[in-house]
Amino acid sequence: MHWSAARKWTVVALLNLMTLIIGLSTSAYSSGIGSMTSEFGVAVVAGQVGMFTFNAACAVTPLFFAPLCELAGRRWIYIGAFGCFTVINIMLALGKNIGTEIVGRLLSGAFGSIGTILVGGTFTDIFNSKDISVPMSIFTFSAIFSTIAAPTYAGYIDQYAGWRWIQWVSLIASGVLLVAEIIFLKEPRGAGEWPRPVASAQVDWQADLIAAPFPVILQRRAKALRKETGDDRYRAAMELESESIAQLFRDSSLRAFKLLFREPVVFMFGFWIAFAWGIVFLFLSAIPLAFQDNRGWSEGNAGLPYISLIIGCIIGFGTGFWQDSMYNKAQAKNNGVAIPEARLYGAMIFGPLFPIGILIFSFTQYAFVCVFYLVVPYLPFAR
Repeated sequence: MHWSAARKWTVVALLNLMTLIIGLSTSAYSSGIGSMTSEFGVAVVAGQVGMFTFNAACAVTPLFFAPLCELAGRRWIYIGAFGCFTVINIMLALGKNIGTEIVGRLLSGAFGSIGTILVGGTFTDIFNSKDISVPMSIFTFSAIFSTIAAPTYAGYIDQYAGWRWIQWVSLIASGVLLVAEIIFLKEPRGAGEWPRPVASAQVDWQADLIAAPFPVILQRRAKALRKETGDDRYRAAMELESESIAQLFRDSSLRAFKLLFREPVVFMFGFWIAFAWGIVFLFLSAIPLAFQDNRGWSEGNAGLPYISLIIGCIIGFGTGFWQDSMYNKAQAKNNGVAIPEARLYGAMIFGPLFPIGILIFSFTQYAFVCVFYLVVPYLPFAR
């Protein structure tokens, strides 16, 4: 919390770029499914299994990464997982059969989940509640934008260089960012000075240990104190609890499921996000069918309709700041007490546009169908 603005925004930039690259890799794979399955001599649906395995692993793995952050800190989790994600691109690019690709996508989703799930928690470590809205908005934008932006270029890569180069491009981008993360990403799971030698009895290290809120920094500080003073009484609260790693994993995983099924708000928002996200990934298969097969577009051009989704994503990002201003105004009018319902203005206005957009896309996927012919006959002046 006491880091400089430059250091905080360095973390924001590095982690959002990581989210961006992982998201691009997530959906870029879909553009090469047709040529990949043709080369391997399997059905296209077999290649699409790789989309499922990525998302399935991305959904489950964070339940285990989260407690690891408490034990080892976030920095090494980020660097280690993103390093594995980077290396797996080699496996995907050199795969000789569909089984290798499916397993590679499973592992890619497992390690790539750190860029789509854990980043938000890191921002809460370094920003207070008043300043966190902008970093979180950028993070949300990066996650959604990257998923829908990849097909706009990946189709051209597959068309002119082959599906394997989609993975090579991802490897190059991930590798460059990984080096930057190793150099510039500092441990964000806690703050404070490293222990200094005890100069006098006036220094109350025990009070300092109790006051510090972050277990990773606590453990390191306590270990340094034991080494400096030779006094084994200095212990972090986490060390005194003697909680087993198995118990930590069990509590972390069960807590997520308890919140999901016992809190109606969490369940409904989770259900809506899962449905909307599922539709987005279905578009990765539906849009090429609508424009490449039904309209005869080239493989590269068939990815251009995703530009409309990108525009919608940008509009949503911009209106998020309007939503924040409405929330802050409602909070100020209520004597500084937050009003949760004031967060719903954007959802009430833009939520209905989601099913409306799906219906328009569904009824106009063939070249001979136009919204004009669907709407005009029902207008009063057309009767």
